[in-house]
Amino acid sequence: FGLVSLAVARGKTARFDKRIKRRVHRLRVDSSHPKALRNVALSTTPLGKWWAYVPPSLGTAARLQRQGRSAAASTVAGAAMLAALLPPLLDGLLRRRSPPPERHEPSKQSYPSGHALQTSAMALTTGYVLLREGFAPPWSVAPLGLASLAAGAGRLLLDRHWTSDVLGGYLAGVAVGAGCAGVYELKR
Repeated sequence: FGLVSLAVARGKTARFDKRIKRRVHRLRVDSSHPKALRNVALSTTPLGKWWAYVPPSLGTAARLQRQGRSAAASTVAGAAMLAALLPPLLDGLLRRRSPPPERHEPSKQSYPSGHALQTSAMALTTGYVLLREGFAPPWSVAPLGLASLAAGAGRLLLDRHWTSDVLGGYLAGVAVGAGCAGVYELKR
């Protein structure tokens, strides 16, 4: 995350971002169903919003707590709170970067993508804890990862972020997920 953040701050990702943006635009334009593709991308928007993942996370934490699994419960609840609070904190700490022009909100911070950060942090933390606690079979946590990937792809398809914004968001989310998993293991 640090290396990508430094590259973004120094403008080293601009050519890469513009090249990928052209490819994504071609994908949208050349699609046989561009409106359907846009609607699918729009449907992923709530995945990265706190109001979509915090309540289920707290419900999962409450269920784990009722089963006497305090370490698991506090890890899932803590990860949800951290994932919700980290994007605005990073917005204030990192150098401001404008989103793609199609976003029509040039004053909004673009790097890192909060959607990618939040969904990857929650997918990793929740999936790890549920697997370690024996609450879910391995195949059942795969949709968490797929939802996170869909959220990042949706941001690109809707021209809300540059590719490096989404990559930075995923890297920060992986760091949060790994940190939360480590704390969970220490508490366990």
